[in-house]
Amino acid sequence: MGDMREQIWNRRTASTQHYRWYRNLADLHGVTASWLRDLGVERPSYFLSRGVSSINSLGGALGASGKGAAALSEDLSSALWMLEQSSLDSILDDSKPEELLARLEITIWSVQCWTASALIEQAPDREKASTMNRLEQSAWQAGRACADRRWGSLAAEARERAPALLGALRDSPLSGNPGRENFLLQRLTEREARVELRICPHVPPFTSSLGTSDQCDRLCRLHAHFTQGFLYSLNTKAIFEQSSPEGRRCEQRWQLPA
Repeated sequence: MGDMREQIWNRRTASTQHYRWYRNLADLHGVTASWLRDLGVERPSYFLSRGVSSINSLGGALGASGKGAAALSEDLSSALWMLEQSSLDSILDDSKPEELLARLEITIWSVQCWTASALIEQAPDREKASTMNRLEQSAWQAGRACADRRWGSLAAEARERAPALLGALRDSPLSGNPGRENFLLQRLTEREARVELRICPHVPPFTSSLGTSDQCDRLCRLHAHFTQGFLYSLNTKAIFEQSSPEGRRCEQRWQLPA
């Protein structure tokens, strides 16, 4: 009986925010899986390790360009499999849910960055550009499918308003923690929104875990295509632009025709 009381006392519980965060991370990892599927990678095994003591060290290893197309370590592979197979409740441990999810987030971004880099590096030189193009198309399709699932019931009149589209984009896998603002708003009207990205491969803590600046640039570009596909699902006429001003956060702008 005493053992039962001790077990219940030590058990961590998750809030609605934690479940939403986990859903975002699971869907973001699903984008990585879609790249492997669309590029014909056989038996992809990308797993999360909840026993990892230092996600940053894993991120550094994943970002190491010297590994090229080498397989991930068995430990990391087994861990990421747990993400694909389990619910949040089944992976909670004695750490706080937000700490577990923060470690998980860094791992997922690191694996996604490594995956894109490995797929490009293993392609013959003459096919590297076309491989990147296929990754961009896959990211776009994943963004569109995600918005279809999450926002398929969004009213037609809301789809014609930039503030409503901004609200939908705040609930995307790239947002991560729903309690964290992912956009710094620069301009918002009924027909236009312009934001700075506060969550991006170029922004800490991700930039220190993802490898080289070229790898961060590549992942940011793929995330932009995901966002473009997500926005297309909401309004097929929306015009999307992303820029990366030197020394500043990446910026996005979407505009609805009058």
